[in-house]
Amino acid sequence: MKLLVQKRNFTLNCFEIKEKGLLVSLKSFSEKFEEEFNYEDISSRMTRTIKKETGWLFFSSVFGLVGIFTLLGGSFVGFLVCLAVSAVFLVILKLTTKEMVNLYVHGERVIPVYADNPDKKTVEEFIETLKTTKRNYLISKYGKIDRDLPVEGQLNNLIWLKNADYLSEEEFLGLKENLLGKPSSSGIGFNK
Repeated sequence: MKLLVQKRNFTLNCFEIKEKGLLVSLKSFSEKFEEEFNYEDISSRMTRTIKKETGWLFFSSVFGLVGIFTLLGGSFVGFLVCLAVSAVFLVILKLTTKEMVNLYVHGERVIPVYADNPDKKTVEEFIETLKTTKRNYLISKYGKIDRDLPVEGQLNNLIWLKNADYLSEEEFLGLKENLLGKPSSSGIGFNK
């Protein structure tokens, strides 16, 4: 899947996997943001967070306590009203809780993606497609061996790909051997 569309509370977030990067479009009543991020700028680091508006929990607790004191004071109706208001705040807390997948760009800049919108499976498939597309693009761009180009720059590219976990140890060693030439297996000493 190359496109992820997320709608939530008057916002529209679109993420599109392009050939050379990720196009991010975020729209709400008050702002519109659109930018394409190159795969080189998107970190392999991802975090998952759960955001809760804790103010709703505070108000729910306050009304719950007020309800208990009202009941102790002898007012059952007051208790029920406070209990109902407390329950409304808990429902609002549940509705405003968001599980997020954070993609990092340019160091600490974050692209937030809802982890369950439209559903968890769709978001996970999108994230896996993004990882695979990004890996393939970076390997095809920086993992090519060209005997006409300086070896040092190409070796640095291979090291960068390995350190960023785009190349396995075996892939790295194979490309490195291809770049530097097959190692001699004819004993010890200078090139014979």
